[in-house]
Amino acid sequence: MDAGQLVAVLGTVTATASRDDSLPMFTGVRLCTEGERLRLVASDRYRMAVAKVPIHRADDPLDTLVPATLLAEIGKRATGTVALHAGGNRFGLSWPDSVVSSAVLDGGFLSENAIHTSSVDTRVTVDAGALASAVRRANLYTGSKGVLTLDVGDAEIRVRAHSQRDAEAEETIKAEVSEGRTSPSFQARYLLDALRPFAGNLVRLDIQPGMRATAVRPVEPAETELTYYVMPMLPSKA
Repeated sequence: MDAGQLVAVLGTVTATASRDDSLPMFTGVRLCTEGERLRLVASDRYRMAVAKVPIHRADDPLDTLVPATLLAEIGKRATGTVALHAGGNRFGLSWPDSVVSSAVLDGGFLSENAIHTSSVDTRVTVDAGALASAVRRANLYTGSKGVLTLDVGDAEIRVRAHSQRDAEAEETIKAEVSEGRTSPSFQARYLLDALRPFAGNLVRLDIQPGMRATAVRPVEPAETELTYYVMPMLPSKA
């Protein structure tokens, strides 16, 4: 596969994996071949990143869980064409003049299919950069919990935050809204991580009611696909 296309998504996917070594199955990135694409999945239980990258050729099916720290380091070095190898409990990558290998983790369960997405009742199209900027400013007023609310209106999103010290912030962003008006709350830092890879582009938020994940994906399709799932939080009490 092309190193540039792989590197383009590795930063986002590896950053979504857990850093908690007591749950090693969440510290890796699952790599699976699907026809002419490689699917990368990582989650820390509160969010999940799913990327699909074109591959040139797959001699055999690949399905393995690789330490995220290893892939993050590879993302800084890989060039040209990258080959992926797996066998037994080992995984390796090679590119011109370099070979890296590692033991694999046990995590075949890690899949976006585990996320319930059939109850989307609100869809919002918004500029990712504009929303991220508003979230970043509002985050200064979220207090210790770091939770803010996206209040969905008819043609806008109001980013609202307040702390227990009576500090409040509200900013309105233009958006296209269809169907319902479900208004979820999120950890601001997780929402920023979800929006960061889409800077400069329009994204669609597929919002579900209750404590079900919101999916963030680009409006315009690309050769390399990326979808980010964020779990909602209970809103902060005034």
